[in-house]
Amino acid sequence: MSRKEQFSDLLFEYAVCKRYVNREANKRTESTEKTLLNSMARDLGEAMEYMETGIDPWNYKSEASAPKRRITLIADEHLLSVLKSQQAPIEEELEANTFDEALLNDLLKNLSAREKECYLLIKQSLFSYNATADLLNISVGAVERFVIRATAKIEKKINKIIHLLN
Repeated sequence: MSRKEQFSDLLFEYAVCKRYVNREANKRTESTEKTLLNSMARDLGEAMEYMETGIDPWNYKSEASAPKRRITLIADEHLLSVLKSQQAPIEEELEANTFDEALLNDLLKNLSAREKECYLLIKQSLFSYNATADLLNISVGAVERFVIRATAKIEKKINKIIHLLN
C-alpha cells in the first residue's frame, strides 16, 4: 500500500481545509490575518507533501541523502507473555481492515474528482449541501447532481459485486 493510499482520507481532509484557508486568505484585507492564513495554507501543503512522499519537507536533507539509522529492540519474551496474559481481552475493533479499505477504494475509484469530493464531504464529513457548494464554488443543485451520480455509481458497483458473490 503506497503512502498516498495509506493517508488518502487524511489527505482529502487536508485538501478541503487548505482550500478553505486559501479562500479565507483571499477575502482578508488586513496583512497580519492574510500572512497568518497563508502560513497555515503553506503548512497544510507541506504536511500533505510529507504524507504523499514520506520525505520531511521541514528537513533540508532528503530522506535519500540522510544517514540511515537502525534501532534494535531487545525484548524479554517471558516478560512479554506475562504482560499479554494480564491484559484484559480486547474486543474486535470496528475499524476497517485492509480488505475493507481496498473495497472502499475500489468503489470510489470509478467516481470523477468532483463526484468524489461532493460525496465524501456530504456522506463522510457530514457537510450540508450549502456548505459543500460554498466550499467548492458550485451551486447546490450541482452538488445534489454529483452526489446522486456518485451514489448511483457506487450502488451499481455494489450490486455487481453482490451478483458475483452469489
